[in-house]
Amino acid sequence: MQIRDWRGQELINAVRGLIARNMDPAARLLQSAERKEVSIPGPPRSSPGEAPHIDTSDLIQSIDYLVDYPSMTFYVAPQVPYAEMLEAGTVNMQPRPFIVKTFIQSGDDVARRVLKV
Repeated sequence: MQIRDWRGQELINAVRGLIARNMDPAARLLQSAERKEVSIPGPPRSSPGEAPHIDTSDLIQSIDYLVDYPSMTFYVAPQVPYAEMLEAGTVNMQPRPFIVKTFIQSGDDVARRVLKV
């Protein structure tokens, strides 16, 4: 079998269009999963190693996303300044991870959403 008319650029454009259409829904899926991870009401406060519990709801409400279509990238992260301290811990507090954990748990579903036909 010979390929007579290779339309590689057409294929690349079709795949890029598919991914671009699915970026926003995929970002919302990860945002929702991250919000769910921190949706346990407090008190009590979370224990070390657990996702943070809701205290003021600022954290859960701050989880937002940004889609960068030219680079075909999206970012999902909390916008409060203390989120990094919760995730990684400090000298005075052990970590309450939720960002990386959620990404690992939801990564397959998010990837499938990006490539959904």
